[in-house]
Amino acid sequence: MVSLPSPPPRGRLTALVVAGAALVLGAGAALAATDSARDDVLVTFRDWVVGCDNANTCQAMALEPEDADRSDTEFGAMIEREAGPGGTLVLQFGPILRSGVLDSEADAVPVVAVGDRGGRRLAVLSQSDITGYFYVTDAAAMPAVRAMLAQPFVTLLDADGAVVDFVSTMGFSAAMRLVDERQGRDGTAGALVARGPAAAATTPAAPARAVVRVLAPFIDVAPRSLAPEAIVAAAQPLARGMQQPDCAGTPDTPPQAEFHRLDAATTLAIIDPSCITGAYNRTRIVALVDEQGRARPVPLVTPEGRLQETELVNASFNLPDDMGLLAHPALSTFGKGRGLGDCGSGEVYGWTGAAFELVERTQMNECRFPLQWIRTYQAQVR
Repeated sequence: MVSLPSPPPRGRLTALVVAGAALVLGAGAALAATDSARDDVLVTFRDWVVGCDNANTCQAMALEPEDADRSDTEFGAMIEREAGPGGTLVLQFGPILRSGVLDSEADAVPVVAVGDRGGRRLAVLSQSDITGYFYVTDAAAMPAVRAMLAQPFVTLLDADGAVVDFVSTMGFSAAMRLVDERQGRDGTAGALVARGPAAAATTPAAPARAVVRVLAPFIDVAPRSLAPEAIVAAAQPLARGMQQPDCAGTPDTPPQAEFHRLDAATTLAIIDPSCITGAYNRTRIVALVDEQGRARPVPLVTPEGRLQETELVNASFNLPDDMGLLAHPALSTFGKGRGLGDCGSGEVYGWTGAAFELVERTQMNECRFPLQWIRTYQAQVR
């Protein structure tokens, strides 16, 4: 049992196998490739960092306290609130992993409620079948979130009311105040911090998201592949990194490559030369290949403009999955800020038939074990 109020030495808390982690750190994406990430879209208040996307949906993540003495695994927290009068409010808790490895053999931590600093229950938590996170939403979440504003930390409780873990709320009030301001809730009854007499219905509507029409998976025709020697020949003029003598390889030992059919006339090639790599990020060569075997740079469309890319960091291509974590074919690219992957930036793109258009951007400028990277852009995919 955890003693309070001082943070206790901690044994290894059991980790959940979080299915959503692959989406956040893999298909969740890639900014290092396009250099579009901006640190100023995220704001840190002591142990919380907050940011909002293009539709003013805001997310805030708890950070590891700078003076913390923790073990490999403990819980983090996040809150998400949509803009507009009826915007959904979600408070979630889940395990963060200092080692970068999930303990799949351990039992799940039996968290059933969030409590105040003394262990008094604030809200009952449900568990997501997809992510494994423990959450509470909307009307049930509001009292808990407002109670957190006056606490130095909150506790996570098991079925017997014993404290499993705690999460710092230092800076939480300032982060929620920023959310109120960004969403135009100041002075309304629906504000989290800056409450006032105005009706919650006076809150401005959420801005409309950009619409991206992504083509469905094209699986009727095999991708147009290239022979090993053609891969080398096509990649060298496209990518700066491939022009290094040791990157070209030989016909007997060419760079590794994968091919993905996008539509009837276009295949995506991802080439993995071993010479372009870092300690925890790997640059891959990307190209579009037509039916005649001709390669060209990959067009990327973002809110900042149109790019022609031949090199993307940690690039991958994925089809929709049965769990619903990925709803459309996606080209993903992300750059870790350090090997543990708790900070960095990423992007996910969808193929429209003419270009890969940005559908999601995530980033995190604090390497302090947040539960997730914060989403700073999201399009509506049709």
